[in-house]
Amino acid sequence: MLILENDHRETVLVQDIIRRVDEMDEKTANHESDLLYLKQPFLISLILGYGVDLKREHLELATKCIFVIWEYFKSQDAVMRTKIVGEQFDRIQEKNYNLVRYFEKESKKGKGEVLRSDLGSLKAKALYVGIINIFDIHNSLNKGESETIAILLIGMKSLIECFEELAHA
Repeated sequence: MLILENDHRETVLVQDIIRRVDEMDEKTANHESDLLYLKQPFLISLILGYGVDLKREHLELATKCIFVIWEYFKSQDAVMRTKIVGEQFDRIQEKNYNLVRYFEKESKKGKGEVLRSDLGSLKAKALYVGIINIFDIHNSLNKGESETIAILLIGMKSLIECFEELAHA
């Protein structure tokens, strides 16, 4: 998987989006929530669903990631016109769960190929890396939260792929 100049620009963009989301005041957060509800209501239901199953700290991380993903994609006309639906998210998430199950059975060399292939098809690689960094994987794994973090990362990757489908349809 080659890292291109565009990937570097995307990394800077994602870092800026993460910073803006971190610095968002209550008024801006409420405005963005209203816009999110209007244009992509599935994301609100995703946050509410996570709220039932997650500890507060994980819910806050998931919500932050959803806002970062939204900020990344919201400037695209197709994303503002077409809504993500539960069936689309479920289909993509199931594909990603199956990929993880397949990945677990692969040899070390095979795992590398699977990762290259899967991430190579992701257009928003820098965004996904930014999401991974938000979860502070190393710290989470030390706390024994690997299953929760894995489920959330699969969900966030699935959400990114949903937006990519909308944007490139």
